[in-house]
Amino acid sequence: MPTPVDNYRVEIWSADEGERLEVLAQSSDNFLSQAAWNEACERFPGVLLVHYNNRFVMQRRRAGELNPSKSSQQ
Repeated sequence: MPTPVDNYRVEIWSADEGERLEVLAQSSDNFLSQAAWNEACERFPGVLLVHYNNRFVMQRRRAGELNPSKSSQQ
């Protein structure tokens, strides 16, 4: 039986997106990852957050923004 891989991550990035500063959460479960994303958006206003599924950017925003951008819109 294969072991689950922690593909989902919530990370803090520098303002210029040049450096990952911290991995806030890492999980193999999408629902847990989404909960971590929602909590990070509340706890870190003004910070650049990126939500990944492996290397795919699911969500990217500065915490506190009303309309988060998605990678497909960039």
